[in-house]
Amino acid sequence: MYDRKGVEKILSNYLGGVRFAEITTDEVMIVAYDYNSQEPRFFSKYFAERDSMIYDVPLDDATGASSAAPTFFDPKVILNKFGLNEMQIDGGIICNNPSLYAY
Repeated sequence: MYDRKGVEKILSNYLGGVRFAEITTDEVMIVAYDYNSQEPRFFSKYFAERDSMIYDVPLDDATGASSAAPTFFDPKVILNKFGLNEMQIDGGIICNNPSLYAY
């Protein structure tokens, strides 16, 4: 396993502080998988507007979760607005092709 500190610093420098509800484009979607609920997380402006308690997270947190491939990095822990910690991993582990979930 690699240390997440370097990746977290880079993500924070470039993406930190911006939440999905604040971005200006609808074309950004980041996919992660939540261990706790055993559900995929489709982080996008669309989902942030519909369920802000779960999906309106900072872009650096969502990107960190999406980059948490289990063979390389520990799961990313994200505190949602319900006050629950979600342990998230790379969305490609469970849904490499998100169009299946769209269907």
